Amino acid sequence: MKASLPPRRLIPRWRRTSATLNLPEATYSVGKRSNLVALDTDRFERVLEEWKESPTTGLLGDLLSFSVDPSLAPAVIEVAEKALAEGFHLSPAQRLIVLSLTGEESERLVIPGALGTGVCNPAIQRQVAEIRRILSVNYANPLVLLDLAQFQVASGQAKRAERTVLSALSLSPYNRVIIRTLARLYVHMSKPDKAHALIKGHVLTPTDPWLMASEVSLADLSGSSSRFASKGFRFVRDKAASSADLTELAGALGVSELKAGSVGRARDMFRLALTNPNDNVIAQAVTHQSSLGFHLDQPVLREAISTAQEAQLLIAWNSLRVDVAEQNALMWHDEEPFSSRPLQFLTALYAVQKRYTEAENLALRGLIADPDELALLANYAYALASSGKLDAADRVLQKMLSVGHGRYDAIALATKGLVALKRGQLALGDALYSEAMGAFRSRKEFSFEALCQAYYARAAQDVGHPEAHEILLRAEALYQKHGTSDAAIVLRQLDPSLEAPKEEEATRRLNQWVFDKKTDSLISRPGVSRPGAPPLIVKE
Repeated sequence: MKASLPPRRLIPRWRRTSATLNLPEATYSVGKRSNLVALDTDRFERVLEEWKESPTTGLLGDLLSFSVDPSLAPAVIEVAEKALAEGFHLSPAQRLIVLSLTGEESERLVIPGALGTGVCNPAIQRQVAEIRRILSVNYANPLVLLDLAQFQVASGQAKRAERTVLSALSLSPYNRVIIRTLARLYVHMSKPDKAHALIKGHVLTPTDPWLMASEVSLADLSGSSSRFASKGFRFVRDKAASSADLTELAGALGVSELKAGSVGRARDMFRLALTNPNDNVIAQAVTHQSSLGFHLDQPVLREAISTAQEAQLLIAWNSLRVDVAEQNALMWHDEEPFSSRPLQFLTALYAVQKRYTEAENLALRGLIADPDELALLANYAYALASSGKLDAADRVLQKMLSVGHGRYDAIALATKGLVALKRGQLALGDALYSEAMGAFRSRKEFSFEALCQAYYARAAQDVGHPEAHEILLRAEALYQKHGTSDAAIVLRQLDPSLEAPKEEEATRRLNQWVFDKKTDSLISRPGVSRPGAPPLIVKE
């Protein structure tokens, strides 16, 4: 049995710098002053004027180091093209940067979704080479250092990545993006306490809603009490910042309320979080949509979803559009190559589709960055067992059991059942699958029990089990009670007529449109609606 995505938390995203600079979160504060997280434009203008008056190789190097900032890149490209056309003397590193900026280095072009599915990611190799060329011109560039650290951690060099991010923070200690990036790196390194302590103790957190949001989420992840949750509620209630700046704070508080069982308060927080959401909050809302009972069909939400790969992936997967889900997962992996979550999804998808070599390679890619990631280990073991590499699957399962717990123990039991069936040990395989489903059932994880039964039915058919049909019938019966998209995608390979899981009909709306006939006006009534409310109410 492969693993589905583990629970999602609203911790900071770590995107490429070029994708971050134009987002609301890309600001930082010193005292009460807020600034864009960008390079020093005044210095850029001074260097540009000096270049125009007396061009030198050193000045060109300074200008090229600003190319990471999208707002400055056009001016840098103009200088680069002119220098190239006029035969200006460039150092080897500068020449490579100029060629990449002017589009003459064809290898620089990488098509999202076409990153290859081997263990080695060729896109990362090319991008790291480009970053190193920029840093060879000007190493004291904090934004480029973040991108380098992202690729370092994706290559399994977490300690080196930590030193790189700390260097960036020393260059720009009040840079919110760098602070949150360091916290995200500590989470990746399985140091949630250190991540929480960093944010909780930073001098800017008491006045910064983005850092407060991170503190609330990281407190939950580390099992600590949040220092800023109460203050965060006041920030949101009093609208102490713009809706775009409050989105993650309201979302983090909503997740906390949902976890505490306060669904009403969670709905109120998510309604505010979704007023002007970023991709992180949108993905969290899609994850908790069934618990919150929300419609996500408002124009602002549809627009936000359209630019959020993770949210689009989840929606496509839930509607069984696996090809669309795959493309969004590949783009998400390109955006965050160090993250195991897109690779967890892709390895699960490829294993279901019997693309076992691709699943194995991507699992190994993810395990380079995160060797003890249980979901990737589970998917790797499942792909190995499914393709007949039973001894290798046993070794991976042994590692899983040495570092895993809870749900992953039951997943390992199910995969051991698959290995036994593949070896012709039908009675042992049946017993192991039964034990795994019993473990899920005892914890009231009924959807995982149904998913496990679906994989049992698939394995039984693959090995020609004499009771394969009866096992499939039991799987479909469980699916009707506790159906999920994961189980549907597995069972559809055995029964193409199987329908997608039914959605909850009596969902709520985040606001209510009211047409007043007397005044001939259309207004939006704020607040969460009653279940099953229509999109428009006509007031006589």
